[in-house]
Amino acid sequence: MADETVTLHRDILSRVMVIVQALGAGENLDDVLELTARTVVDVLGFDAVAVNVRTSAGDLMVRTVIAPPELEQVQGGVIPHEDWLELLRSGESWGELCFLREPELDDSLPHLDPWTERLTPATDGE
Repeated sequence: MADETVTLHRDILSRVMVIVQALGAGENLDDVLELTARTVVDVLGFDAVAVNVRTSAGDLMVRTVIAPPELEQVQGGVIPHEDWLELLRSGESWGELCFLREPELDDSLPHLDPWTERLTPATDGE
């Protein structure tokens, strides 16, 4: 068992080191973001990861998406910085994290709610 744990940690460290090496080598930002997002999906077991990058105008653009095909459509979308802050303020604070159970988003904002089926309210019989 201890050997398996060491192997797992070594694998995770190796994946992180690949990202650090890419950053040190001055790799293309999109390549580094994709590598980072893919590592989060693979190592942490997330179903999807989207990375927002702040543009020179101050807006946030969805620059990288590692997800099932139906979620990839948000890539390239832009949300004004103030709208993003308002969205975060409307969420439930979990320490330094923010959880948005049912965000109300304007149709002009890039978004797709993958959790609709997973967050269906339970009935009394369940």
